[in-house]
Amino acid sequence: MADNQRNGLVLFSFRKHPKRYYEKLFGRLSERAPGYGLNLYKGALKDMRVYIGSEDFRVQESSNDMDVADFDVVYFELWSKCPQQALATSTYLDLCHVPYLGPNVRRIQPDTKLGELSLLKKAGLPIPETVSSSHKQLRKWFRGSEPVAFPVVAKNISGYGGKINFKAHSREELFQVLDENPEVTFVVQAYIPSDRDYRFLVMDGEVQLVLERQGNDDTHLNNTSRGAQAHLVDPGAFSQKVVDMVLNGAAAVGRREFAGVDLMFDMHTGQPYVLEVNKTPEIEIGSHSEDKMSALLSCLDRLSRKENA
Repeated sequence: MADNQRNGLVLFSFRKHPKRYYEKLFGRLSERAPGYGLNLYKGALKDMRVYIGSEDFRVQESSNDMDVADFDVVYFELWSKCPQQALATSTYLDLCHVPYLGPNVRRIQPDTKLGELSLLKKAGLPIPETVSSSHKQLRKWFRGSEPVAFPVVAKNISGYGGKINFKAHSREELFQVLDENPEVTFVVQAYIPSDRDYRFLVMDGEVQLVLERQGNDDTHLNNTSRGAQAHLVDPGAFSQKVVDMVLNGAAAVGRREFAGVDLMFDMHTGQPYVLEVNKTPEIEIGSHSEDKMSALLSCLDRLSRKENA
């Protein structure tokens, strides 16, 4: 038995289980923990408050109002219903050098915007100021000192093509978005003033093609599926720093071989931001499909020649 008492956090997907299974498991574990010098707390991944800013990255366990980095050890008990919250939490723990344990936690793939943004932040890449949590916790958060200044953009963490993606100018508008989409988990981000973004098509570790996408005046979206106009831009028009940012972004989420990296520049400051790293960028369909197919086939041709050389 250790002389000093240490605090441990046991994480489940939700705060409660309909059959009280979480409570049973935690109760058995917490009863024995003091004998090993541990004082255990129970937490819910769904209600984690994730904040990712330009200078800061924090994950707070809301039921105990404690930063997860303040615990001495974390155990991911049953996380499979909230894998992206588990990924964000484990990424933060890695950065804070807090030990953790759990089945396959280190193998979670960044399948949503939340997971991607956490790994992009870990890699030191610039992303828009971002928060994410359950609807209940987002409401509490924004009723207090607003974690992100309005206007904000609320995005479905699993969304694509600009779907379930809203610009909110006030707390009331944000809460309306939450009311109208009760089953959706959101990332809420600072609005970046810009009338266009750039899709960098990365294949085999290189930028093969760049599309500039410019939206309509009546929307903040620059997706071609939402009516934005697109045209090709010479990759050489971008500085090596920007190209490295794109390639590092693809690598950060394990997609350096194939990805569509979306970049936006603040029209006032010129600061570039990585918005997301799309794992399935449209090739055979969508805007400039002929150019994208040519880029893909040229890359496949080069790879086949390398293999047969």
